[in-house]
Amino acid sequence: MLEVIVHFHGDVQGVGFRATAKRCAESMGLAGYAKNLSDGSVEVCAQGVKEVLEAFVQHLQKAFIITHIETVYRPISTPYAEFSILRR
Repeated sequence: MLEVIVHFHGDVQGVGFRATAKRCAESMGLAGYAKNLSDGSVEVCAQGVKEVLEAFVQHLQKAFIITHIETVYRPISTPYAEFSILRR
């Protein structure tokens, strides 16, 4: 089990990105969160098996206009029980 922290840049705020991330994560059995950042990007943390995490990130990349992503895979730092949409 790992977690991935992804910063999605592009057309990602005000277009349903976080809600889509939540639905997708829940359907794939992932826990974590999505939150808007002040620079206009969205940070997503998802926890699960690496192959599923990779598919999750790819799905979000294809579903929205993404100009750049920053992705870090690492051991789980704080386990989450569900996937949540966080406020700044």
